[in-house]
Amino acid sequence: MNRSTGAALLFVGCILIYLSVFGITGFGFRFALGSSFTDTFNTIDTTRWTIFKDPIYSGQLYADGVLHFDWSSKPTGQGTEGWESVTFFSIAMYDFSQSGSLTVDIVSMTGGTGKIRVFDLGLSDGGWESSTARRICVRKNGRANYYCISDSSKSPAEFNTQAFVKYPGSLKIEVDKTTGKLIFYVDGAKLGDYANTWSTSQLYVYMRAVVDWTYYGHLTVDNYQVVAGSAPPPGTGNLQVIGYADQTAVQFSAYYVGPSGQGPTVTVPASGYTWSNLATGTYTVYGTYNSIQKNQQVTVVAGQTASATLTFAGTPPQETPDFLKWIKDLLNNATVKSLMLIGGIGMAGLGLIGLIIPSKKSYPSPPPSYYQHTLFLLNRHG
Repeated sequence: MNRSTGAALLFVGCILIYLSVFGITGFGFRFALGSSFTDTFNTIDTTRWTIFKDPIYSGQLYADGVLHFDWSSKPTGQGTEGWESVTFFSIAMYDFSQSGSLTVDIVSMTGGTGKIRVFDLGLSDGGWESSTARRICVRKNGRANYYCISDSSKSPAEFNTQAFVKYPGSLKIEVDKTTGKLIFYVDGAKLGDYANTWSTSQLYVYMRAVVDWTYYGHLTVDNYQVVAGSAPPPGTGNLQVIGYADQTAVQFSAYYVGPSGQGPTVTVPASGYTWSNLATGTYTVYGTYNSIQKNQQVTVVAGQTASATLTFAGTPPQETPDFLKWIKDLLNNATVKSLMLIGGIGMAGLGLIGLIIPSKKSYPSPPPSYYQHTLFLLNRHG
């Protein structure tokens, strides 16, 4: 095997391994439900993240292989302290109904005082700007690491003194498959757990960094991983909805009516929304956008996700060709992913061997020399 063949096998093998681990959702598809994702922070991916900054914001935010939260000078924005924050909030929701986890590594802390007051890793059942959203996080600072719950008295008091992120380290929230509890880890050690009482398992994920006039600097994080979702319980399926106005995805309110009864009215973001683990059967999805009401009837099939598209104005967007949907479903199939993993490891291994120990080239035998040719003729004619 020559080196070019080895390199090709290694490349294809790595692609297969990537697809087997992350699925097709590793490639920025709109719906992140039931997927796993690792952000390499080569760039800030605006197809996955919405960034919320305080109205007065002096910091910098950029990605070049890791994510940088950088305040090179003291903030002077708000209140008597002067503090600022920036939040990375996922555009899509992730399905944690069948367990899952959320992790991030804190890589370094430099510049300024070399301290940032608070860094949060969290989950939310609504958008960051929603007044009714519930948020829960694991928080790292210099005084006490803890988990915080926005609508509960469980959160310890926030101290304004000596509150800064220690580094390096890691934060993790894990959803226990057996109990449904949220378990919180800081630097690999269990911090505590919380009995999740949310009515939905479709959750946004986020990170938040906060600085003040005393504690500011440059915080670097990496290895942001979301592992969420698996096959729905037997006999149930999922129902997702998205809305358009003049072919532009919009935010609107929606609910469903079907075998599971009437669902709660939810605010559907432009990225869409999914109700999980519904009884199979026919559902009607009702949506309202700028006082315009639309509805669509769809059928939920066991183990699958039915889609409703509501068009409030203009023409509906062009549908994705069926063969693309077939490819997406195929690459997300558990059996196919297992075969891709086995095949990918085999191809990558062979390719690596081909690069390290290439086979020797065989050359044709050289023509006989003049001396050998003369001896041949003498022997032939005696």
